[in-house]
Amino acid sequence: MKSLIKEFQDKKAKVEIMGVFYGNLKPLWFIETLNITLCTDKELGLMQIPTGMHVTEFLSKEFDMLVNFSIKEDFAPFYIAALSKAKFKIAIDTENNRKHFDLLLKLKEVNMKEYRNQIIHYLSKINI
Repeated sequence: MKSLIKEFQDKKAKVEIMGVFYGNLKPLWFIETLNITLCTDKELGLMQIPTGMHVTEFLSKEFDMLVNFSIKEDFAPFYIAALSKAKFKIAIDTENNRKHFDLLLKLKEVNMKEYRNQIIHYLSKINI
């Protein structure tokens, strides 16, 4: 994912990341910056609905594009992505994603490397 983010940044795109971390402690490698925020278990309610200042702030912003990087069907990342005000939304093709995303990618193998390659391929075709 880091290489994909760098590729967007090299094209002068403003990149913001909202991640969902399942655990009580954020990973040691994680340093919160202006463009990277992690939502933790503490910000998920009983129904796994993300809440809190970071989520509210992220959902209030209008983005040109949003990529749901979750390769699993976890509710919290889906919820955040589906409610986002992004103009163009990308996700892996699943039944749940079909109503909320503009570009759905079918993967031969569901893994981050394949997903990244498909994102780069299709975005280069539509000049984003």
